[in-house]
This record gives sequence, C-alpha cells and structure tokens, in this order.
Amino acid sequence: SVELGQYIGVNKLSDVIMSYIADINIGLSSKYTVQVKVPYMVVLGKLANTNGLGDISLSASRNLIAKERYQLNFTLGTKIPPNSGNITTERNGKTVPLPNYYQTSLGTYDIIVGMSFITKKWLIATGYQQALNSNGNQYLWGPWNKSGSADSLIAQKYPVCKDLHRGKD
Repeated sequence: SVELGQYIGVNKLSDVIMSYIADINIGLSSKYTVQVKVPYMVVLGKLANTNGLGDISLSASRNLIAKERYQLNFTLGTKIPPNSGNITTERNGKTVPLPNYYQTSLGTYDIIVGMSFITKKWLIATGYQQALNSNGNQYLWGPWNKSGSADSLIAQKYPVCKDLHRGKD
C-alpha cells in the first residue's frame, strides 16, 4: 500500500512546519512486512524559509503470533538523515546556523525497536528509539549577534542547540 499524508504544525514563535509524507508498506509474506516513510519538510518562519527531504524511516516487521482473536508483532527499524541537521542562512554576507525548528532533518542515525498487540478492537504498541550520534547543528546566538542582522533579537528567542544530543524516545 502507499499512503500520502500531510501534517501542519505551528511552534510557539509562530513558525509553520509542514510535512508531506509518502508511507509505503510492502508485504513480503504472511509474516513479514517492510515499511518505508519518506517525508518532505517545509518550514516558514521569521528567520528563514527552509525545505527539503526529511528523515527517512525504514522498518521490517515480523508477525510472531497470529491467532483468530489477536496477533503479536515485532518491528526493527532505522532512521536515516538526509543531512546533518545544520541548515544555515545568510545575513549581511555572513553564514549563520538556523535553530532546530528550521531543520528538515534531526541529523541523527537512529535504531528503532517495537512490539504491537492487535485485536479487533485494540492496537497496543510500544517502541524504543535511540539516536546513534549527535546532530551537526551549530545554532548559537553569538553568530547572529555578530552578523549585525536586525533578526538577532528574534534569533535569541530560539533555544540554543549546538551539537544537540537527543535522548531516548
């Protein structure tokens, strides 16, 4: 199956973040399924407008138990970044990093494991996601202040995220 979806969000600073996702599911057999998710991200904000390919998710699921009343599945997957999570912009001839809100990718390679229990009325699932590296974001307020840009006051409203180490999800 192929599903197309769109998500729109607004952060506390009124930046608009849109995600267009192609979700492809391929049944290899009665027990195995492969899923590929490919997002395209668009961010419209006060500091810049960015767009590009988002983090690609790949996963394989195996049906462990298939009964008439329920089934139990195991999933193993990964997330692959198309970039380092450090999109920049130009201000007064200087290159300055953008905050995480403006990034089309988290910039990390992740491993994902999960389990799901499915009945006719319920889907109960749990999962774990672990980043395997820190992202390459270099966003600090200093470069914006040194750029002489009128946007430096706006830039200070965003959280610093240089070399962000993501936690466990």
